[in-house]
Amino acid sequence: MLPPPSRNAPCPCGSGKRYKECHGALPSPTSVPPIEDPLARAQSALQAGHPADALAALESALDAQPESAELRRECARIAWTMGDRGRAPADCRAALERAPADVTAWNLLGEILRPDDAAGAEAAWRRALEIDPGSSGARFHLGNLYRERGDPRAARREYERALAVTPEHPGLLNNLGLALEATGERDRAEACYERVLAANPLHPDSLGNLASSLFEREAYRPSASTYERLFAIRRDVPAPIWVRRALAQQRVGDLPSAEASFSEAARLAPDDARIQQNLGTVRFELQRYADAEPAWLRMLELR
Repeated sequence: MLPPPSRNAPCPCGSGKRYKECHGALPSPTSVPPIEDPLARAQSALQAGHPADALAALESALDAQPESAELRRECARIAWTMGDRGRAPADCRAALERAPADVTAWNLLGEILRPDDAAGAEAAWRRALEIDPGSSGARFHLGNLYRERGDPRAARREYERALAVTPEHPGLLNNLGLALEATGERDRAEACYERVLAANPLHPDSLGNLASSLFEREAYRPSASTYERLFAIRRDVPAPIWVRRALAQQRVGDLPSAEASFSEAARLAPDDARIQQNLGTVRFELQRYADAEPAWLRMLELR
């Protein structure tokens, strides 16, 4: 069957349709499914809470690209989140063998090593800084390491250098505040917490740290108010934070709230004699003498 001279002419098959709508219809292009990025697949699986599936996706991609440093690095990251302390450092080092200048991999290796090998972690972060002196991630981790070692001045130095690169990073600002508190610079510390809260009023760490700092300088009313903001978004905090909140409430005269806070602290730490003493005291101040007595007896028992 020969085509007519025009695609708008009747189809020679006799269907009555125009040729372009019948035998002359153009075939639709074959749809080629996109090749899915294995890193995107892994990220999607992680977000869905399936780290094993994420790792499997990366392993499948590694079969086709065994020399990919990026895939091996991300395998290390997922193995680390899964708690595999044997595989995670091995995969990360394998990635660095293939890409020795990968700052992200050096920072990751430091995080992986930190719980068991602080010296190795520090060396990894130092190597990241040799490659990229502007790596705020490496300086953040070094600052945390120094602060945990009891060297807040060294920690402050690293945080401030990192903030020169990422000036509004909430984690850096919060931890700089902790280092400043440790060196006695409470006003500067509180300014750091306030900067975080100006950008994110619901940042729990900065709320807790600001409330604690205000308490330490006996600003009990703003401290109690800041604790209220914290507890409005988070109540799964350890007993010492409940105690500070209770003490702030007690010192501004909010005795019923103080009793509730001390009671929760006592529930979380039932063998803490000081909490029992405070609980008895606030009940005594509420003139509930019979309720105060069991707390004080418990205190004496513990002591």
